[in-house]
Amino acid sequence: MQLTLHTDYSFRVLIYLYVNRPRPATVGEISEYYGVSRHHLLKVVNNLAHKGMVETVRGKGGGVRLLDHVLEMSAGEILRQLEDSKPLVNCTGGEKTPKCAVLPICRFNIVLNDALSRFFEELDGYRLQDLVVTEVPLERTSSL
Repeated sequence: MQLTLHTDYSFRVLIYLYVNRPRPATVGEISEYYGVSRHHLLKVVNNLAHKGMVETVRGKGGGVRLLDHVLEMSAGEILRQLEDSKPLVNCTGGEKTPKCAVLPICRFNIVLNDALSRFFEELDGYRLQDLVVTEVPLERTSSL
């Protein structure tokens, strides 16, 4: 399994906001810190706001702020909200792919689903604060 770049950036934004809480941060500030496109991060922040993980305030003194309930969410819960729940392997076929010929005898999809469940169970044991080594303000750390 490989996380999308959007999910990777989402976790980066959440970690940045966690370390800098309760101060709001601007998308430009976060973009500059990580060295990623402001335009792309704006989409990420809008998605996080739509999912109710961050609050955005426009205007002077505004920015993006981590909502408190996210601190109670597990990393697995956050990831489930960010990633599609598509199966790892499409055995039943679809518009562009045929149904798998060995479907009646194959257990690969069952094994993959079991592994994915265990992956999420592991992530459910961690909170956002567990993903951060220290709470030293980011201005005093080296850039990622």
